[in-house]
Amino acid sequence: MKQTDNGIKKRALIATNERRQKILFLVEIEGEVSSHQLSQRFKISEKAIVRDLTTLEEANLLRQTSDGARCRE
Repeated sequence: MKQTDNGIKKRALIATNERRQKILFLVEIEGEVSSHQLSQRFKISEKAIVRDLTTLEEANLLRQTSDGARCRE
C-alpha cells in the first residue's frame, strides 16, 4: 500500500509542477493574468492558484498582484 501512496503523491507533485510551468508560460505570453482566469483554465480553486502564485513569486519567477500575477520587472 505504501508504494501506491508514494506513486499517487509523485503524480500529484508532477501535475503541480506542470501546472506551475504552464502558469509561468501564460504570464509570459499575456503579461498579466488573474487568479480567476487561471482557476477556470486549470479547473482548480482560486485558493490553490494563489498557493501556486505564492510559490512562484518566492522563487522570484513572477510578481503577484492583488488579483493574479504579472511578469517580473
